Amino acid sequence: MGYSMTIGDSLSISGGSSLFLVAVAAYVLFNTILTGLRSPLSHIPGPWHTRFCRWRLKASRLTGTRMTYIYNLHQKYGKLVRVAPNEISCVDLDSVIRVYKMGGGFEKAQWVGDFADKLPVLSLSFLTDKQEAKERRKLLQRSFTVTSLRQNWEGEIRQNVERAVSKIKEEALQGTANTHKWWTLMAADIISLLSFGQSFGMLSLGRSTLYMRAIEAALIGAVFKSELPSLHFLLRLIPKSSPQTLSRCLDQCDAAGKDGVEKLSQQDDQTRSLFKEMIIDCEMDGRRWLNDDTMRIEAAGMMEELQRRLEEEMSQLGDGFDDKLLEGRPLLNAVIEETLRLYPAVPSSLPRTVPKEGATLSSHYIPAES
Repeated sequence: MGYSMTIGDSLSISGGSSLFLVAVAAYVLFNTILTGLRSPLSHIPGPWHTRFCRWRLKASRLTGTRMTYIYNLHQKYGKLVRVAPNEISCVDLDSVIRVYKMGGGFEKAQWVGDFADKLPVLSLSFLTDKQEAKERRKLLQRSFTVTSLRQNWEGEIRQNVERAVSKIKEEALQGTANTHKWWTLMAADIISLLSFGQSFGMLSLGRSTLYMRAIEAALIGAVFKSELPSLHFLLRLIPKSSPQTLSRCLDQCDAAGKDGVEKLSQQDDQTRSLFKEMIIDCEMDGRRWLNDDTMRIEAAGMMEELQRRLEEEMSQLGDGFDDKLLEGRPLLNAVIEETLRLYPAVPSSLPRTVPKEGATLSSHYIPAES
């Protein structure tokens, strides 16, 4: 028995859909208003919309402008500013020292949210459990001491640095040089050498490998997934969509990382790497594999006078200098520290949770769990 849809049926379905959408919109609006009215930080200076939602903060992170967005808020509202219903940003020096000092009671917050629960292993910067973080630092400290790095890896690192400088010089003689590109390739080669005992060889190729391009895409995908998890899941279902491609890159990096660690654990005893002993230790503790943080080196331009003084300081070293000698160069280290401050490789906040008794920061009381 056939069934034909009448105009009345269509209108009924359309009306029902519209009613459903209106109900959803009303529910979202009600929750948003309720959040603003209940915001424990409503007395903190900040844009009016930050009392109700964090969408503007999400947008700044998705577009890579979070640092400048928060900086501009501080320029307008002062040293303490509300950036979300339950989040503030503080640049008051005394308050910052209090928040980040050891034993201050301000515990590390999970800034990637529920996305952290989906990661197979958390990096040290994500860990909020004190005991687990302590064990991870203990695992890292032996291989990553300055003495150990200088003794075992200074020669290899210097070779890569000299190769990168040589490539930059070759490009510069032809007109212009893309220094950011060569520093990035150098960083990838050094990290792969130290981690797995074998370099990616990107300095020799002069370009990124397919794996490195997957990592770069995966980093974007990770931000998108942590900020908009529900939307990210829906867009994964759309064939050939950008989010689906980013998700596949995350899966590729995950698989490649596991494969790299597996190969490393099977290498002979003559192969050196920072993570080989750590992998053995992890297997003894029942851990399956480790992940590593990415590294990116960024160079900043310098004023002509500063460059002249820096070149003068470096010219006094001669040709036989090493890392220990460089450590004692005051101007060089000042330039590096200031460059890292102004142009951090990973510009991001270091969120902390206010202790249960609350705290007063920059003359404002901040309630617990903010």
